[in-house]
Formats: sequence, C-alpha cells, structure tokens
Amino acid sequence: MAIVLKGETIQQQVLWMSLFTRGLNGRRGIPYVIVGEPGTAKTSIVKSLSRQGGLHFEGVLNSLRSPLDYLGVPVPKRIKLASCDAHLSSEGDDEFMIMNYAPAGWSVRAARAKRSLVFFDEANTAPKNVQAAMLRVLLEGVVGELELPPEVRFLLAMNHTDDAAGGQELSPALANRMGWIEWEKPSVKNVVSYLVGGGKDTSEVLNPSAIEAEVDAKWDAEAWPLVSGLVAGYLTARGEGALHRRPEKGDRARAWPSARTWEFAAHAYAGAEIFGLPPEAKNLAVSAFIGSAAYTEFFQWIKDADLPNPADLLDGKVQFQHNKGRLDRTAAVLSSATALVLPTNAEHRDRRVGKLWDLLAPITSSVPDIVVPAVTALCKAKLMTGHHSAFQTLGKMEPVLSAAGIQST
Repeated sequence: MAIVLKGETIQQQVLWMSLFTRGLNGRRGIPYVIVGEPGTAKTSIVKSLSRQGGLHFEGVLNSLRSPLDYLGVPVPKRIKLASCDAHLSSEGDDEFMIMNYAPAGWSVRAARAKRSLVFFDEANTAPKNVQAAMLRVLLEGVVGELELPPEVRFLLAMNHTDDAAGGQELSPALANRMGWIEWEKPSVKNVVSYLVGGGKDTSEVLNPSAIEAEVDAKWDAEAWPLVSGLVAGYLTARGEGALHRRPEKGDRARAWPSARTWEFAAHAYAGAEIFGLPPEAKNLAVSAFIGSAAYTEFFQWIKDADLPNPADLLDGKVQFQHNKGRLDRTAAVLSSATALVLPTNAEHRDRRVGKLWDLLAPITSSVPDIVVPAVTALCKAKLMTGHHSAFQTLGKMEPVLSAAGIQST
C-alpha cells in the first residue's frame, strides 16, 4: 500500500515525493528546480508542501546572495601548536593562524531545525561565481565548514530566463545536479479556494519522521532492488552512449544523462514506486533528470525486458532463464537480487543469499564477466559462508576476480 501522497498536480506530487525519498550521499530528498512564469505561486505552494510535511522552511533568494553565503565567511583564528605540530611553523612559533569559514544564517537555522527544506528561489539570477559556490551545497550539504544534517533537503525555483530580472542560464555543472520541472499554473478553482479560506493554509501537518520511516521500510525491501536492477540492465544493454550523453553546446543547461543524473533518476524512480505516483508523475520525476529522450528509451527497454520480481525469484515463486543473447536482462536480474539481500536487516536473508549463489553458479560458467558486480558485492558483505554454490562460483571466478584486484576471501 502506497504511503500518503500530497499535491494537486503531478508537479506538486513529484515535489512531495522528492522531500521524503532517499537522496544521494546518505542525504534525504532529491533536488528539483521548478521553472515557470512569474506570479504562478511557485514559492507559496512549495512552502505549503513543506509545512504539510512538518518541515522547517528556509527561503534563500539567490538574487541577493554572494558566494560567501555558500562557501562561508572567512574568519581567522589562532591555534596553539603542540610539539608534534612544530613543523607547521618554520620560525618555531607556538601559535599558527588558520582560516575558518563561518556558515550563513540560513544554513545554521536549517541545521538546528534538522528536518528542513531549503528553497533556493530565483536560482537563475545568481552570477556564475554564486552558482559555482552552490555546487557542493546541493550535492553534499556542506555550507562553509558546516555539514548540514542529512535531513536538510533542497529545492529550487526560477522564472524563465526572459522573465527573470538579470536572469541567465544555469551553468552545466549546476544544471546537472538537479531535476527540471516545468511548472503548471494554479487553476482558478484552487486560487478561489485559497482566497475564500482567507489566504491561509489549513492543511493537516504530518509527522516527517513517520513518513521517512515508511519510505525506509519500503526502500531496501522493495523499491531499490527493483529500480537498481532496471537501471543496471538498461545501461548494460545501451553502453557508454546511454550513460553519458552530453548535449551540444547551448543545450546543456537542462536535463541530460550523466552518471550523476542516472543515480538521481534511479532514486526518483524508487521514490515514485514507494509513493505510488501515477504514470504521468513517475515519467516526470525520472525524465526531469535524464531528459525525455533518454527516459523514453529506458521505459521502452523496461517493457521489452519483462523482468521478474527479485523477491519472487529468490523465493522460488518464479523462474529466470539466462540467455547469452540478452545479457542486459541477466545483469538486471542479478543486480536486483543482489540489492535485495545486501541490507543486514533484509528479510529471509540467508535463504535468499543461498538461492542467489545457486543462480550465479551456472551463469559464471557461461559469462563470468556479467556476474562480477554481484559476486564482488556479496564478497564484500561476507555473504559466502555456508553456501556450497558460493565456493563453486568463487573457484571459477578466481582468475577474473584476481585480474580485477578483488579478494574473494
């Protein structure tokens, strides 16, 4: 059963999902930028979604910011040198000057609140040096020398470049760190309802930690094994051209496939599965990172692949027949099954690991290269002991693993 889903439009539903799904680098949430006309309630609706989700809201207006708001303000500090630090001073001083970088107020407030949404508004009014300063903030959650709690998430908004005062295209480096959503104007019905209600948001406020717990419960057990296998299979089938497809100059300031955006897209797909997004919203959530052309190819491959559910496969409810002519399907199945058993709290872990080794053994004899990712992950997790098929497989794989510098013991 899908968890609670908020939002009047598919764009709003995607943003709601993005607030609570798992992000990259152990963080919560995945960043989208919403692009629309002035006066279309972008900020107020995002603020409302944040409030409904029980999140502290921090609005940051990029047109008023400098690089120091993201890199931190340099603050000199003298520290005492111990005897083991004497090499830091060629003149034998007992003190040494270092430069700390103090974080901006918005980041401190967000960090203190922990479960927060930082909303970078008017994103494309920032000069290039401010855009460069934002790179680490969006991907790693670091402002100055402050590492924000993983519960601090990010969204962005901007008007179309022609409508923005001092607007300019985002740099490709920054654009490739977010998903791109064209904003839908609010309907007359919603505006009238808001006005009749006195301009107040009276929606129920939910418990964010409870939503996160529901997401996490479904992530390892259902969503991520399935999605990671799909992405692995597709990229195996299509190769380097699908993994990294940088557009010609002039078209790089929107969504395009890269290793980073494929990872974002996979997280978006998993989040869409967990929240039960309707097909149009799921399409938007994923294509916002890799572009509509890449997503169309990916979606068509998924339909053609007809992959089994990894849990059903390892529980013996369905069968999978390895075909040397469809190594992409094999890669997808093995990736999904491996992702399912890796978490330490995975259900029926030992039994399912045994079934996975049984599945790997005959494939190893046929195409050893295709099983390397699965075998490597299982070995790193120490999931070999007590499974006869594991040692059969590892014996056949020894030359391949050694050549790759991987120890199986």
